[in-house]
Amino acid sequence: MITVVNRQYCKKYIIMLPGQDHPDMYHKIKDETFFVLSGEISLRLNGEVGLLKEGETAPIPPMTVHGFKSNQGAIIEEVSTSHASNDSFYIDEKINSNTNRKTIVHYWL
Repeated sequence: MITVVNRQYCKKYIIMLPGQDHPDMYHKIKDETFFVLSGEISLRLNGEVGLLKEGETAPIPPMTVHGFKSNQGAIIEEVSTSHASNDSFYIDEKINSNTNRKTIVHYWL
């Protein structure tokens, strides 16, 4: 995950490796939209599964349980309201306690 901007709005790139699965989670505050820049993902929203292909978008309002997987790999642009580190709630409680669960790129410019 690469955070490009995090002010009143936030822009991130999420790079999915082939076969990678992002576990189900939700945000109480953050309102986000996913844009698939490359590849495709299987997107889970409140238990419903749909395919999101290159060039397609999906809004993800607050309190929406969401997760996603890519069989071949994908690059997702996430545009949202500000990211707050205490606003990500994973359905699997073990993930919430893992402080090394994501690879974050800092100062990438």
